[in-house]
Formats: sequence, C-alpha cells, structure tokens
Amino acid sequence: MPNAVTSFNETAIGTAGSLITAHTSDSGSTYTNLAAGNGVITAAGKVRSSVSPMRIASAFKTTKRRYTVQASFEVKSDLTTSVFFGGQDINNHYTFAYSKASGSAPGWSFFRAAGGSASNNGNSGAPTPSTVNWPPAIGSTHILRCEVTNDLMQLYVDDTLVSTYTDTAVSKQGFVGFSSGDTAATDTTGVHIDNVTVTEYSPAALTITSAPTSGNVGAASTAFTVAADEIITTPIVVTPTAGSGGGQFTPATVTLTNASPTASFTYTPASAGTKSITTTNDQGLTNAPAQSFVATSGVSYATIAVDDPAVFYSPENWRVSGGIARAVDEGAYFRRRFTGTSLAINVSQIAGWAGYQKLRVQTDDLPYQDIQLNASSSRIVLASGLADAEHETEMDIVSMFRGSSAWTSGSGFSLRITSYEVDAGRTVLAPTRLPHTALLFGSSSSMGVFAAGAGVDSGNDATVSFVRALARGLNAELGMCGHGGQGVASTSGAGVPGATTAYSSYYSGASRLVNGKFASNPDYIFVVYGSNGDSNTASTYLDLLNKLRAAAPNATLICITHPVQTSSWPGTIGGYNAFVAAGDTNAVLIEGGAAGAAGLTESPTVGVPTWASFYDGLHPTAAKHAQLAGIYGPKLGRFIPRRFNVTIA
Repeated sequence: MPNAVTSFNETAIGTAGSLITAHTSDSGSTYTNLAAGNGVITAAGKVRSSVSPMRIASAFKTTKRRYTVQASFEVKSDLTTSVFFGGQDINNHYTFAYSKASGSAPGWSFFRAAGGSASNNGNSGAPTPSTVNWPPAIGSTHILRCEVTNDLMQLYVDDTLVSTYTDTAVSKQGFVGFSSGDTAATDTTGVHIDNVTVTEYSPAALTITSAPTSGNVGAASTAFTVAADEIITTPIVVTPTAGSGGGQFTPATVTLTNASPTASFTYTPASAGTKSITTTNDQGLTNAPAQSFVATSGVSYATIAVDDPAVFYSPENWRVSGGIARAVDEGAYFRRRFTGTSLAINVSQIAGWAGYQKLRVQTDDLPYQDIQLNASSSRIVLASGLADAEHETEMDIVSMFRGSSAWTSGSGFSLRITSYEVDAGRTVLAPTRLPHTALLFGSSSSMGVFAAGAGVDSGNDATVSFVRALARGLNAELGMCGHGGQGVASTSGAGVPGATTAYSSYYSGASRLVNGKFASNPDYIFVVYGSNGDSNTASTYLDLLNKLRAAAPNATLICITHPVQTSSWPGTIGGYNAFVAAGDTNAVLIEGGAAGAAGLTESPTVGVPTWASFYDGLHPTAAKHAQLAGIYGPKLGRFIPRRFNVTIA
C-alpha cells in the first residue's frame, strides 16, 4: 500500500477557554476565522463553538489526491456541528457533520458547498443523512471518517460505511477546519470535536509483478503483468512503451479495475539490443521502475519486395512504384499467404502521424488485432509465434488521417510499405481472392467515418462499411476509393478534389489509370455521395458516371442514394436517370428513405430517418452499417441475382 503520513493532527491540548484562532495544532497549523463567530478549547481538551456561527479554517491544506480525514464527535446536546475538508474558502468546501436531531434532516450528514450553494440530503446527488447509531446518546462519542480518492468520497460512522459520493464541483485539495450551527455551545452543551487528523498517502504506484528479461526480434514475448499497489476505485489505463527502442505492445493499453486489478501485455521487439520497458498511466500513479529487456535475433528473416506477385492488394488503393507500396485510403487492405511462424512489414515516413492511423490484422481464423501506428513505427509485426506451417494474413487500414496531406504526394500521412519479412527459408504463396472486383467512390457515410462512435478520425472504421458488406455479397474484392468530406465535384474541407477529378488518381500526381482505364477492370462500381459542397447535382453526377464508364467499360455502376441526406437525392437520381436515358443500361439505382423501425424503403419521398444510431445524424455507427447492408442487400440482389449469392442479415 502507499506510504501513509499524518499531515494534520489536532488534539485540542491548550489553555481552557483560549480561542481557536489563537491556538496552534499539534502538527503546527494556525487557524483563521472565516466568519464572525469563533471557537474555544474546552477544559476537557476539545473544540467547541463560542460565538455563533463558528467557521474556522486551518493553515494546513492537503495537496494529495488520496487522503483520510477523521474526527471524534462528543454529543453534549443537540447542535449542528461539522468538520470542513477540501476547503477553498467559506463558499467552497466539503463537510461531515452532526445535523441536529431537532432539525428537518437529522443524522450524520455529508455537505458540499459550491459557489456558496450548499447541497446535502440528496440534493445534487449528495447522500442523505445516515442514521447509523442515531440518535446518539447524550454523552456518547462517535468517530466520523471520510476517505478521499480522487473525486470519490466515502463516509464512515463508527467504522460503518454509510455514504459513497463522487463529486467534481469542488477541489478535494484544501484546508481542514470547524463549523457550528445557529447557537453557541458551552463546555456542557453542544457537540465537541476532538482528535482531528488528516492522513495523506503518497501517490499510489504501478508495479510490474512479472516480466520477461529477454526475447527474440519479431516474436511476442511472454507476458508482462502490471498491477497497482492500492484499492482501485477509478479504472486505470496503463500504456507500456519502449521509448526509442521501438517495437510493438499487444494490447497497446491495458486497464486495471477493482474487479480486474492486474493485466498483462506482450512485447514484440523490432530490433536487437537492450530495451527499457516503462509504463505510463492516466490516474497520476507513480509509474513502475523500468524493466530491462534484451532482444536478440533468434530468427533470421527473408525480405520480400512490395511488387512480389504473391501479394494481393485491394483494387485501385495501392500505388506500387519505386520499391514502395503506398495507400492513402481508409479501407485499403492487402492479403498474403506464407509459410513459417511470422510476418512483418517495414514502413517509412511515419513522422507527423497524429494517432489516427490504425491497422487491423487477422491471420487464419485467429482473433484480429488492432495496431496503432505512431512516429516510432518502422517494422510492424503482423503475425508472430505461429505454428511453422502455411498461413494467410489480411491487413486492413481501419482509419487514416483525412487531411490534405493525405492527398499531397510526398506526405507522411499515408501508409508506405517498403518490404515484407517472413522467416528465412520459407515460401510465399499466392493468396486466396474473391472472383470479382468492385470499387467504391463515396463520401464519409459510406467510408466508415465516425463508425466507432467518436467525432474524430480515430473514430473511423472502414472495415464495417455497409458497402464492404455488399461487395462481399457480390463475391467481390473491394477497393474503397472515396474520401470523407469529398463532394461529387467540389473539393473536400481536407483539400481532396471532387470525385469528378480525384477518381482517376491514387493521390495528387499519381494516376491509377492505365491507357485511360482502371487496371483492375472492375465488375462493379458503387457510387454513394451526399451533399458535400452542394456539388451533387444531376449534371455533376452524370459527369462522374460518364467518367467512371470510360475508365471501366464493363462495370455495373451501382448508384445508392445517401441514407439520410435528402438534399443529395435529386442529384443522384437525376444524374442516374440521365445516364440511363442516354442508352447505358449497365447501371442500377438503389434508393433510400425512412420508414420507421422497418428501415429504408425504395421511395426517396418518405422522409428523413431519425435513427439514434447515426452518429451525428449523418454518419452511421457500426451497428447501423450492418443494418444498412441488410436492407440494401436484398434490393441489390433483385438487380444482380445470379452474382449476389451471400445473404446479409
């Protein structure tokens, strides 16, 4: 447990009748008067009020996040009397008190004053007075104690827990003092206070209770186990790090709770040498001492070039050139099959990444893992510790920074793979792939933006997009080529040009067309745009469809109206109708609208849905993406029945 120190102690030893404001506590604290009243030392060595109202503050102020304040209350007669703690001034503090039996709310009470407004007896969430050992006998003494941990306060009466209260209105770090009610006490009347103590605890600490001391480069270590040396009242998020030593922790963070007071993580070093493993936490605990870990090259690796034909890249997402495979699109993925025990990628130009970029990796049928990229990411282990056999791994870009630098050539805001690594002497094989190819040109609502329920790029999850599910239903690999905030013709707020311009490029200056065509020769192209920039008009939408047709002569164009943004529907529908009227019948229109709990209908005139599971009224959550796939799937199946052979529930 943390070290305990009694920082304040008042036993009221002094000259009988002397004022508290002229007295010094056992621990050396003086007192000041916050009101017109005062208090005195009794002949029995206790504190009582002498002039009402008594409001006395000590010079001592606790600075700790965890402490205990305790006092004894001797009941001579019925008079509200209390002990301050966490005091800032007369208008902002906490107290525990004897609330007189003749009052409106008798009992052992817990008060909070914030801005001069007092709360107790259930107001503002404060606990109601306790009747443990109540009413107290005249002449009896009772011990009140409050244990403070961060914003949690627990009040005990005679060692019985009577109230638990969490509050953030007033700082818990402040003075201790005394207060009394509407009349003065005497040596034989009122409630007398004695043995007031404040016990402070040094900051609690994390401990690493078990830790490996060595391991192999590219292989997950045995478990590090971390714990806290105190009772956990607030969940503690712990983040392990190797500093400049690099490598990868799985999971990236762990959480300690009262129910699960220990947690474990593994470390996969990216290079040989001695690493210093440390932890940080979000609750102000002292971090555990650094652990030394020696990484050795126990396994040798073979480097595989990014243009190796035995890797499948999602269509039209990856520019493979000059020894680098680069993707800027959320939802881009690759898949590869290999033999051996591990697979890693080497990457470049991570500097400047803002914590948004996250990968999701699954090998065989094992649980997937999420990998958060950062400025120290250089060698990223996708799989390790596998059986020495044949495996298949898929890596998806779950979220990516959507700023203009993601579009600008030369920026670090993209994923740049420079090579793959497998165990030396093992083989790489052509991975499995679905028989058809699909592309998506769309804006944020179809790209999984905010699908994880947070209004920042770290809350994106392209893997749950309803369009991805529809593509799987068509037995098609999907290249998600859209951008959040992008309009049909207008530039996004992040600087990405409209789709009528950007459709042909991986990023600025890097065309994805070969002789004017998509090299992937897609079977399907999904087009799903809202009203970004108000550029979704019948003419701009028709222009986009014509350009996509020129680049994909054989593709079925699947036009889907935005699930909720009705302002975009006339442009989508008008552009589609004009496209078909011009003689191109290899296109379908899936219309959306609201029909209450039943979901979408094919009529765009029904109205705008008000589903709570649209994150901000526009962006579907993961659950809503799944529902949309289940609604759109059967509609699409009616147009393409022979190929749409996967039921989406």
